[in-house]
Amino acid sequence: MSDSIFKKLARDLKVSFTFTYRNTISFFLAMIGVSLVTLILIIMVVLLVVIPILFSGGIGFLIWLVITLVSDVSVMTGFALLVVLMLLLLPLLAPVIIGIGALYGMSREIVESEGTTAEGVFTWYRKKFLSFIGTGLLLFVIVAGPLLPIIYFIPYFIQHPPDQTQLTLIFFIMSLWLMMSSGFLSLTIPGVIDDLSILKAARHSIRLSWRYFDRVFGIWLIYIAIILLPLAPAFLQILDIIQLPPNVDLEPIIGSIVILLSIFVIPSLAIAQTRIYMILSAEYEESFIPVDESQGGV
Repeated sequence: MSDSIFKKLARDLKVSFTFTYRNTISFFLAMIGVSLVTLILIIMVVLLVVIPILFSGGIGFLIWLVITLVSDVSVMTGFALLVVLMLLLLPLLAPVIIGIGALYGMSREIVESEGTTAEGVFTWYRKKFLSFIGTGLLLFVIVAGPLLPIIYFIPYFIQHPPDQTQLTLIFFIMSLWLMMSSGFLSLTIPGVIDDLSILKAARHSIRLSWRYFDRVFGIWLIYIAIILLPLAPAFLQILDIIQLPPNVDLEPIIGSIVILLSIFVIPSLAIAQTRIYMILSAEYEESFIPVDESQGGV
């Protein structure tokens, strides 16, 4: 990256966190609504999985499946546990995307007028809820879809554990795919807020990400780092790389980190991506404006 890119990314971060700080109360109240909507959607997803299992195998089979899964996962350690957890959490991707979609609507208001209200989140749900559902499903199919078939091989992996090299390779490939695919589509929701259709918003996000790769992926990877670094001790303990003292309870620490991420980092990410989307879309459109040579254009 050039110095100018670092300066742009630094300004993107400064502006997004400044706007987030100025609208802390609005985002705090809005995140309550977003959390409720996301929770309802997650429950619906769980029911969509559980109900077919109940009809096909009965409640006895469901109980056996849950007990088996919990007992098998509980004895796993290192990369094996991390890979399985990543796979099991993938189905939650769509509800989370749908839930946070309204934050991008609020972010658009902030970028354009430097202000918003907590009620704005419900206004955007009314305006774009079906579009958020479609966007969530599209991103889920593209980002998580190629990895989901691996879930069916979890019982085989449990009975025939891959060695450390194979697990590391699986984890690396999964992580690379998740970062790259989600990065190229990271400006899709701002596009939907901009009244593009879901498919046009996805195509436009890919075009902008390809043309302005350093700017789009720079801010995307920075926020991934901001989100994951506070949780690094928990991941390192899962991977058996470090062992925390027995008297250290990670649960309240992780809970506090998640709350701070929800109030400040996630809204800041929405503002940063919305702002970058608006800037890069304008630059992209200007690059295709034909030059009128009769007006002295070169």
